[in-house]
Amino acid sequence: ITVSMLFGIFLLFESRDLQKTGNLFTTKLERAHVPLGKWLQKYAPADASYASWDMGAVPYYSRIRHVVDINSEGLLNPHTPKYGYDIDRFLAANPTFLVLPPDTDFVRPAEIRKFYSHKKVINDYEFLFSFSFDKDYLLNVYKNKNVTLSDSAIIEGKNLALQSRLSLE
Repeated sequence: ITVSMLFGIFLLFESRDLQKTGNLFTTKLERAHVPLGKWLQKYAPADASYASWDMGAVPYYSRIRHVVDINSEGLLNPHTPKYGYDIDRFLAANPTFLVLPPDTDFVRPAEIRKFYSHKKVINDYEFLFSFSFDKDYLLNVYKNKNVTLSDSAIIEGKNLALQSRLSLE
C-alpha cells in the first residue's frame, strides 16, 4: 500500500510537470507558429510553397499544400535521410516562403545556417520579419522576390511578429 501511495504521489507530480511543459509549449506555438500560419493562409498565393527548418503548426494553419522540410535531420523529408542534406535541391523548388532560424552559433544543426550564405537565398529572397517562439528561438520569414504581397499584408505580418516579441515580456 505504501509503495502504491508513493507511486501515485510521484505520478501526480509528474503529470503536473508535464501539464506545465505542455502549456508552455502551447503558449510558444500560439506566439509564433499559429499567427504565422494564419497570416500565410490569408496572404499567400494559392500556389504558394513553404520551406522551413521548423514546421510546428505553421503548415496546418497556413493550409499551404506544398511544404518542404529543410531540417537536416529530415524528420518530415524522406529525401534527406536517403540522399543527404542538399541545400541546392531544396532551393531548386523555389519555395514561395522560406523560414530560417537565426544565423547564430546557437543554432543546431549548424548545416541550416548555410542557407544564409547561399547565392540563391541572397539573390532571390527578401527578409520580411521574425516571429519569436521564445527569447532565443526566432522564425525568420523570407519571401521569394518573384512573389508580390500587398503593403497591408506586409504591415500585418510585421505587426504580428512584433506582438510575438512583445508577448515575451
